[in-house]
Amino acid sequence: MKNKKLLLLAFLTTLSYFACKKNEVSDPGTANLSAAKTASIQRGEPVVFRYNTTSPDSVSWTVSPSDSVVIRSYGDSASIIFKNSGKYQVKASAGSGSSTIGVTVDTVFYNDSSRYPIDSINHSNDTASLVPLTGDQISITPSLLDSINNSGIVFSLVSTNKYNCLNNYLSVDVSVSGVNDNININGVYTPAPSACESGTKQSIGYAYIYPVADGTYSLNIKLNGTTYSGSYTKNGKSVKFTWKYSSGVTISPQTIN
Repeated sequence: MKNKKLLLLAFLTTLSYFACKKNEVSDPGTANLSAAKTASIQRGEPVVFRYNTTSPDSVSWTVSPSDSVVIRSYGDSASIIFKNSGKYQVKASAGSGSSTIGVTVDTVFYNDSSRYPIDSINHSNDTASLVPLTGDQISITPSLLDSINNSGIVFSLVSTNKYNCLNNYLSVDVSVSGVNDNININGVYTPAPSACESGTKQSIGYAYIYPVADGTYSLNIKLNGTTYSGSYTKNGKSVKFTWKYSSGVTISPQTIN
């Protein structure tokens, strides 16, 4: 009987030890951080991350390694572009809590030609819509998409105003003709009520021009019936924009490399 008691005590002690070790190495907040996808991510593809926290306005986002990463953060959610292939760790922090999630980015480039279809659902009032950007302004952040043989530009667009549904996004079309690049900002795609994630946020979207050879190009961006015109010059891994507008449609920074 004494041996059985000693054996039981040893078992419970061992179990308690491993339970403590598990608590030491696990991040209880990991389950609070989610991603639209963590694998088969393409270079330049925007991926949405969300952090479930009681302090959404104080969330900070970091990525390791941080080179060639574009982060658009909106409180407890962030849209992140990875311009190079490899493995990354995305971390969300709020107060004393934080969570980290790993993602893998492939070598292929993202093609978003069919990213913005209008929802065809039409069940009484359960219909998606394209909301006009009347009176709104768009801020654009360009960054370089670079590979061994070719490079291009990804434009990250964000509205000033907020729109319904946390899963809304900007509908953007791109057309290229010779040295003339055209971006048309159509409006805010708002999902059908049955698919709408409750809340409001600024709307984001992306435009890709790839590949881009060295040279000078005209850049025309249309918003609310007004065309904003400028140009950019690409020289190797450096792009310099000539853009005179401080309202309507703005571009910053105007030199990227």
